[in-house]
Amino acid sequence: MALFHVALRFAYDGRRFDAYARHSDTHTVEDHLVRALRKQGYIEGSFKTGSRTDAGVSALENVCRATVERKTLRGIVPAVQKNLPEGVWVTAAAEVHEKWNPRHAIKRIYRYVAVPHGEDLATMKRACKAFHGRHLMTAFAKLEEGRNPMRNVHDFTVEEQDGLWLFRTTSDGYLWNQVRRMVGAVQAVGRGEAEVADIEESLRTGERHKAFHLASPAGLLLERIEHEGLEWNLYAGKLGAQRVPRVLQEADVGLMLARHLLELAPWPTKISGSSEEPE
Repeated sequence: MALFHVALRFAYDGRRFDAYARHSDTHTVEDHLVRALRKQGYIEGSFKTGSRTDAGVSALENVCRATVERKTLRGIVPAVQKNLPEGVWVTAAAEVHEKWNPRHAIKRIYRYVAVPHGEDLATMKRACKAFHGRHLMTAFAKLEEGRNPMRNVHDFTVEEQDGLWLFRTTSDGYLWNQVRRMVGAVQAVGRGEAEVADIEESLRTGERHKAFHLASPAGLLLERIEHEGLEWNLYAGKLGAQRVPRVLQEADVGLMLARHLLELAPWPTKISGSSEEPE
């Protein structure tokens, strides 16, 4: 047996769990990952997460790190997956340095899908641009002790897609609730409840405008997290194809329900500002 420091890439449906972060053997994503890793020689206390998403938030790609005692890393992906519940899928593994920390990502990409409530698209695009750059995010996050409230927002955009608002943002790191509060502020500006200047003022002073609320976790998805020099090991195995059909089945049922309801209550064919370009 040998000790291996391993990074795991995984996806999850946040709607199926009480939360993401561990809470003493509860029904959370981290709890289930640790339990599954214990079957593979997990060394207690070695688990670290790349992004600790809010309760109810899903991810296409997140990354964790753990130390395991095992003969080899060959086949660790299907071995861990075997002991995970529906809703968490391990998709890759790689051996990393003992001090490698998944928190030190070079890029994180989130998307948020919002239901329109009278917002003007052109106005929201201008509001998104106010977040570009390095800013004090005190007014747009739930702060944790010891974490720097200054954050870099490399990009933040909004478009209309299938009658919904699609937000996407890229950064090297986010604070707790930050993306959802950014979305909530932009929507408030789009509805005329605040101005772009109010976002700029909140970024400058750290004081939250009364119209800026926290958007629901249901629309948030962690698309990707990237680490410099991380290469996934082909010999670690891959997600079994048998894990995919049920996901497709449930998604298809949900899509059919949505299409049926839209036929009974048609969605607006035009969203305010959708054909306009920002100044």
